[in-house]
Amino acid sequence: MLIDAIMARLKERLPALEGRVSGVAELSVLQRDNRLPGETPAAYVYFQGARGDRAQTITGAHRQTITEQVTVVLVVTVTDDAAGARAAPAAIALGPEVIDALAGQSFGDYTPLEFSAAALLGIEHGTVFYKADFSTTRQLRIMS
Repeated sequence: MLIDAIMARLKERLPALEGRVSGVAELSVLQRDNRLPGETPAAYVYFQGARGDRAQTITGAHRQTITEQVTVVLVVTVTDDAAGARAAPAAIALGPEVIDALAGQSFGDYTPLEFSAAALLGIEHGTVFYKADFSTTRQLRIMS
């Protein structure tokens, strides 16, 4: 799976995360319980969506390019920094490391990941949330 491969790559290439890379399920639990991660920095990788290009269909075959978007959310907390004044620069500094670790990487049948955008999502109780978006494509081929 694409998400699993991206998480493995981040664990391998970003020692600052100390293996704290998870999927959307873990992030959803934290949000549901109105909690922050126990240890940071941490990264959460999730599938953002997909879009299909116009299909090409000929007798017995269907081909379509599918573009998938993936987001990595970084969470950084600095103790005794309620305003996030020290956490924000730390998160922003880690962002390019995520981009460098993923941009141009191919996983399975997907084209190399392309960096799309990054943004500071917000600061809450000294915890900074930063995201980096990526896209990749794959070919859907169905023979009938």
